[in-house]
Amino acid sequence: MKNFGVIEGRRARDFVGGVLPYEVRNQSGNWTAWLPPGEWQKQLVDTMACVTFSLLNCIETQEYFLTGKQINYSDRWIAMMSGTTPQGNYLGTVADTVRKYGLVKEESWPTPPNYTWASYYELPPQAKMAELKAEGVEWLKTHQLDYEWLDTNPDTILKHLKHCPLQVVKPGHAIEGFYEDADVVNYFDSYSPFIKHIFAENLTDVLKPILTMKGQNMIAYKKLGDATIYIEVSGKLIPLADWAAFVALGGSTDSIVELSETQWAKFTKINSVLFKSK
Repeated sequence: MKNFGVIEGRRARDFVGGVLPYEVRNQSGNWTAWLPPGEWQKQLVDTMACVTFSLLNCIETQEYFLTGKQINYSDRWIAMMSGTTPQGNYLGTVADTVRKYGLVKEESWPTPPNYTWASYYELPPQAKMAELKAEGVEWLKTHQLDYEWLDTNPDTILKHLKHCPLQVVKPGHAIEGFYEDADVVNYFDSYSPFIKHIFAENLTDVLKPILTMKGQNMIAYKKLGDATIYIEVSGKLIPLADWAAFVALGGSTDSIVELSETQWAKFTKINSVLFKSK
């Protein structure tokens, strides 16, 4: 199992679900309309900061929903202040860092172009650090972050999605869960394509990934027993006319996901359009 930056484990002092006040804020439980723009956690090197990216995505989604203002906070700031390592970080550690230092805007501590591990995690100069900490203090005057652990019972997940988007851990990776319908878990990722889906026979199996990214490969799908391969465009499946077309898009045999009849039925297919190579 590849690790993208989450160190699993929780502390005895962490709250379990049901401790914090519950409120129905979004009756549909669908946060799609308030998702932030996608941001990569990897350029030349991987920051291993999926815990930070997924938490800030959840915060940005909620803030947009509640205020109508779409704000982009600096993932680099929290990843650095929380002590992210090449193995990643703990959910509680990152959340407590936000609770202690607050958030700063992306433009205040932006991601450097073509960064290395050292340049991404370098400490700001003393004067800049003081400025960033002051901005974080101002954020804490108007924001409060509370968190608790939930189980993966379907009713629990669907209930709490009506309150807020959920930070979810699937094997080796932390993501933002923003919508579920019946058998499909939709999540927001820090790798492109940013909106992905997990199929599960029931929602207690939410941690079982079925559709996964293989490095930077283009993902394709095919129905069990059918040789035709499809790519997803805006939530719909479009067939590829030939193998060369798939390879040209960055695909390989390792990036084809075979779907069962039930999983296949979840997608809308557009067979009147074909992608093909020249």
